[in-house]
Amino acid sequence: MTDNVTAYLEKTLKRDFESGNKSALLHGLYVCLELRRPIPEWLQHAFLKVFESVERYEIRTWEQVFGKPVPKSTHLKPRKRDAVLPLIIIEQVEELKRAGNKVNKDLFTEVGKEWGINGTRAREIYYHEQKRRRREPRK
Repeated sequence: MTDNVTAYLEKTLKRDFESGNKSALLHGLYVCLELRRPIPEWLQHAFLKVFESVERYEIRTWEQVFGKPVPKSTHLKPRKRDAVLPLIIIEQVEELKRAGNKVNKDLFTEVGKEWGINGTRAREIYYHEQKRRRREPRK
């Protein structure tokens, strides 16, 4: 049985890369590294082929390899907010916990309301970030 991550790597990202989505290569590497998964063979070959092209001076910029990091017409302000939102939510929830509040639906509703998201989304972000932090090696 194939798990969701393997299916995502083997079907979605592989198909995207083969159809010309350059960022799928970097995204696939990120997924494997973030989740500590082995890098699929297609992804290894694609990366090695691209890197060797760079070494042979066939490619001038990394953008040619991986695509633009920010697509045209992207509104940066909401994207930046979404990028820091997990850190803000973690900090606020932890602060409310230290103040004696129970971590429940009401707490997430309160935190989410402040940032323009619903409580369910705040809860999802909180637990996703908690899980991600547990995977990080201790320093």
